[in-house]
Amino acid sequence: MKQLTQYERVPVGGPDRQAVVVDVNWSASGTPTGVYVFLLDAGARLPSRQHVMFVLAAASPDGSSLLKEHTGGDLARAQVQIHLTGIDPVVHRLRFILAVNQGNATLVNVAEVTTSLWDPGTGDVDGTYAVTADGLNKCLILGDLHRVANKWEFEAKGLEFSGSIANLANRVGLAS
Repeated sequence: MKQLTQYERVPVGGPDRQAVVVDVNWSASGTPTGVYVFLLDAGARLPSRQHVMFVLAAASPDGSSLLKEHTGGDLARAQVQIHLTGIDPVVHRLRFILAVNQGNATLVNVAEVTTSLWDPGTGDVDGTYAVTADGLNKCLILGDLHRVANKWEFEAKGLEFSGSIANLANRVGLAS
């Protein structure tokens, strides 16, 4: 298993790779949190509002990706199952974000955040990234899965954002 560092990139399989699973695990200690996935175009913008995945909108518009989340208790887990060859050609990047789901909350009680990518066909792990939130922010950008010359790679991010998930979506903006 490859341990990733901030901004490190790892290829996600070879040209015949059909799918990838992204697991996000964290300790929330009572903080209402969830995973969001922004499906971005080549300009790193949202093609539409439907290109934001979260627990209440768990499937991508093209049906290629599905988000499952379990947040009961202090330990939480989200899994995104992605059929790489089924992703709409307009989508070039999937951005994975851990965010609080309550207006005045921050990530102060969130710890042990890990993101792992693996091949559901073989069980082989592409990479794992562990990051710690400083607690003062509302969103933590975990990483991006993006197209590179018809192949996919994951870049670990670990970037914090002080605004809400809605503020982050507005900052990314809708494609015109």
